[in-house]
Amino acid sequence: MKKNVYYILAIVILGICVLNINTTNAMVRQTNEPEIKHIPVKTAKLGYDLLISCDVEWSGNFIVQLNIRKPGVWQFNLTNMTRAFGKTYYAVVPSANITEIGIEYYLRVYVDENTSSTYPIADASDDPITVSTVSYQMDLNPTLIYAGIVFVSIFAALYAVDIIEIKNPWGGKKDE
Repeated sequence: MKKNVYYILAIVILGICVLNINTTNAMVRQTNEPEIKHIPVKTAKLGYDLLISCDVEWSGNFIVQLNIRKPGVWQFNLTNMTRAFGKTYYAVVPSANITEIGIEYYLRVYVDENTSSTYPIADASDDPITVSTVSYQMDLNPTLIYAGIVFVSIFAALYAVDIIEIKNPWGGKKDE
């Protein structure tokens, strides 16, 4: 048996799955690369800056980089990310760089010429994360505006009736 390999045997019998894991010689693979934890950004608002952040698991010196480009452009622009706190790093993409066709990006942690890692892990520069853009121009629907005004008017009228009933401006006892 080879070391550093998990041997997994799965048997399906009558819809029952039996999973047998032989861990006698199994070892967890030790990586010599930084680990990047990141939730990909999928949409950005036109006219607004975009914040991209990640956490980096690595001891020692390293540089965290954001590589960004417009779709259809071959070359990426590189920006060093800033440490926010702990293991968290961030970079701000200016609103001027966010166009209607969106942006593409990947993250890279550079340790030295022999050690680095990327997110996405495989083919980061050939298959980067794609961010589409959305425009938040409100389409004002007259029906919704009218319904809102009617609701507020009814609420105000009911509130006024409650106040009049409590104060009883006509004098006398309430039950008379």
